[in-house]
Amino acid sequence: QHGLYVTYSVHAVMYGYFALMSTPYRKYITPYAIFITLAQLLQMLAGMFVTIKAVMYQNSGQDCNVNRTNSVLGLTMYVSYFVLFFKLFIDSYEKMARNARGSEGLLPKAKSVSQLVWSITRELTNKLMPQLDTDETAGEGTEVQDEDGKKLN
Repeated sequence: QHGLYVTYSVHAVMYGYFALMSTPYRKYITPYAIFITLAQLLQMLAGMFVTIKAVMYQNSGQDCNVNRTNSVLGLTMYVSYFVLFFKLFIDSYEKMARNARGSEGLLPKAKSVSQLVWSITRELTNKLMPQLDTDETAGEGTEVQDEDGKKLN
């Protein structure tokens, strides 16, 4: 029951924020967006904690009026929402911090998941099959070499 109050409170603040964002007061409330996202992340962590605790009570034989299927689905929901809100947090506020401070002293921008997967698969392909020309810049008439410098074409 207390979880409902947390959910209602976070949603009330969030929808109030969205309503104010459509008014001329937008510039005054934009800095508070990070706190709403942090509250959403904390809400998801609390939901995961309560759900895991309910399953632990059930597993220890204590009386718990929560259906196991609801626990599994609820935990799945909380984890997925946490991941989405965390991604929003990183994408929005890391980018804002980088723009505010400039790029000096900061780590280089991380690769996207698709860029990371592409580079890993390309590296593996080159190691497993070095005779294949996987370099986009290598075309016909371009010399391709393996890791030891031996000519492959």
